[in-house]
Amino acid sequence: MQEKDYIFLNIHRRCGSDTVPLESFRLQKLLSAAQLVISEHATPGDEDMYRDLVTFANLTDVPRVYSLLANMSLEERRALASYRYESFARRFSADHLLSKAGAFALFHECFAPAHPHATSKGTKIEETTLQQY
Repeated sequence: MQEKDYIFLNIHRRCGSDTVPLESFRLQKLLSAAQLVISEHATPGDEDMYRDLVTFANLTDVPRVYSLLANMSLEERRALASYRYESFARRFSADHLLSKAGAFALFHECFAPAHPHATSKGTKIEETTLQQY
């Protein structure tokens, strides 16, 4: 985690639109550095993905939301940043993302033998060989 205490603002290129996709590439760098982020609203799916990691606000409310975060004590901001960092690390870990996408099930389906005692040629594997695994 970073020792610096910053609050970053994410404003879409087309200000004022809540139908704009979230700039995930930008947020991932900030969240993985344990920084607080306020973002203009984005598409509902993107907001769901970053719920509790980013503070979303209407463009007109950004100054008020910024003031709320900036007026927290340093300890409170760091605790919030730490919570968001840990949540981000769990939610976007490779294991979680691959599992959610079904990659492990697909891998198992493609590479697991059809029968536990069969090889790719369909012959039975010796019991002593199986016991090694």
